[in-house]
Amino acid sequence: MRSLATTTGILLLASACASSNTENPGVERTDSAGVDIVTNGPADIPLDWPITEEFRLGGADSGPEAFYRVRSDGLGTDPSGNTYILDAGNFRVLKFDGEGGLVSTFGREGGGPGEFQFPALLAVSPGGEIFVHDYGKAGLVRFAPDGEPLNPSPWGEPVAVSAMHAAPSGLMVAHRKYGGADAQDTVRVSVMTASDTTTIAYYVAPRNEQIMLESCGVGLAGLPRLLFPEMLVGGYGDRMAVSRIPEYVVDVFEGMTHVASFRRAIPNETATHERAIAELGEGMRIGVGGGDQVRVCDSEEVVEKRGYAPVVPQIAGVAVAPDGTIWVQRKGVGNEEAPIDIIDPSGAYTGTLPAGTPFPDAFLPNGNLLSVERDELDVEYVVAYRVGGTAPE
Repeated sequence: MRSLATTTGILLLASACASSNTENPGVERTDSAGVDIVTNGPADIPLDWPITEEFRLGGADSGPEAFYRVRSDGLGTDPSGNTYILDAGNFRVLKFDGEGGLVSTFGREGGGPGEFQFPALLAVSPGGEIFVHDYGKAGLVRFAPDGEPLNPSPWGEPVAVSAMHAAPSGLMVAHRKYGGADAQDTVRVSVMTASDTTTIAYYVAPRNEQIMLESCGVGLAGLPRLLFPEMLVGGYGDRMAVSRIPEYVVDVFEGMTHVASFRRAIPNETATHERAIAELGEGMRIGVGGGDQVRVCDSEEVVEKRGYAPVVPQIAGVAVAPDGTIWVQRKGVGNEEAPIDIIDPSGAYTGTLPAGTPFPDAFLPNGNLLSVERDELDVEYVVAYRVGGTAPE
């Protein structure tokens, strides 16, 4: 999962006096207390990069590729070009080489070291150590690069983790911190080391009143209004990107230091009842009975009782490539396909890939991307794509 629902109370950067970039008149660069503010214009520049499928994993009837569900945050890669897939339904981690060949399988169901109860997210450190966040164990299940189990690492406090990235400076996690009965919850991005935890970004999370949805017989609490921005994070190495407000703003961190804010001056779209209905599509799906059953709540009732944000958020996903380039998935309401912007390592907007281009859920060190995709039978695959070069005839 790339996001965590958020609301008001966002920390904004201080404003600064603008100065033009003489090298590129389409980019405006300013400085705010040591943070580079890079603002690009609103006009799209079409990009036509060849993006070619290299191999795909999954969809088998049996064996290691017989996984049915793979989350986008259940992927990882290491500096040697190996791909790691968390097959949560089978309580295991699969390791494949750079050509898609199986290297090893490790993990199993249970309560001991190297065993899973409710595995959810995966991250791989630059040194090849594998971390799996396990909700059932309220902590990390850890493996050495060769797959041997390591001692688990429990969280110091209950957290709801939505994303992980293992950087050289520490384990980055996006999580909700519960404030207790008299305090607001906060959504945070923290970097965890063996000795300390440092929060690098946060804002106040909503506490909505309970609503009762008669159309599906479900009562819910804590849901944000529809079309509110989500906490979006991505990282490669020590470079991490965070998006957390409706506007087109991507905050960039090097380790624990906020170094830049990359932006595009695209006008906001006012949210409407019709756009909120479009976001839900045929209805809001709710898992009940431990997730084994799904109920569909009427869209009109959900919009009436949840409400919707003032504007449509502009960003739906961020990813960082090995060279520091940032891929930004624009927001598509409901099932709308959205284009992908490419921002170079300095913050300059390079151009926009067309809607339908695969968005990277992980990058291999050679710049190839991995994307979780679903076929017409609802089976999910992990697909590796080569970016650039000459597309085959």
